[in-house]
Amino acid sequence: QSGVAERQPPGPGMLHPTMRVFPRAARGFSTVAVTPPVTPKKSKNTFTSRLKAFSLGFTAASLGGFGLAYQQLQASAAEMMTEIEKVERRQAELEEKLNR
Repeated sequence: QSGVAERQPPGPGMLHPTMRVFPRAARGFSTVAVTPPVTPKKSKNTFTSRLKAFSLGFTAASLGGFGLAYQQLQASAAEMMTEIEKVERRQAELEEKLNR
């Protein structure tokens, strides 16, 4: 005997100390867990669903790539037109100098 009283679980008429503070804890819990019957789920990863997903991804990536390529083509065409205009101006200046 160490002189320390052993802690006993509360009796049927006594409340646990936490139940005085948290009255909702006085509700009893079941000791037996009820598990619903497990039914095997059918896999939805069929070949057609994978093919659809691949096609959708490939189409989206292709559209994005073509959009970027079109944008670059437009930018390079505009840049080429400004360079051609510069060359035309320079050529006109040279012709004027030669014709004087």
